[in-house]
Amino acid sequence: MNRNETNNGKQVEASWDYLGIYPAYLTRYALLSTKGKEFFEGITETLDGWYDNDQALIDQYYADTKTEMEVDRTEYRKRNPEIDATLALWGRIATVKSREAEGLLKSKVALLGIPLKIVPALK
Repeated sequence: MNRNETNNGKQVEASWDYLGIYPAYLTRYALLSTKGKEFFEGITETLDGWYDNDQALIDQYYADTKTEMEVDRTEYRKRNPEIDATLALWGRIATVKSREAEGLLKSKVALLGIPLKIVPALK
């Protein structure tokens, strides 16, 4: 995303404060929606509240699967739906491996008030 992109012909000015902090799909949604900066102001407190716990889960996933093969990582995510949903929420993976993880992800997305269709793992 650069400063020259438009939303229905209207120039979109990037809010660089948020780029790189949150998943790319959230940044794109905010920059191309009419809400822009207000979108992030509305979800920042929620995401910040989740961040420490979610980062610990992400770190746990990478530590636990550091030397495992891809098949084992898939099984790990199936056995750990909270970690699977967290990886998807933060844009680390493009699919979830269980219905339970999908439900957890949908619940968090609903709390953010964003459309399910913008989350890559829920397309």
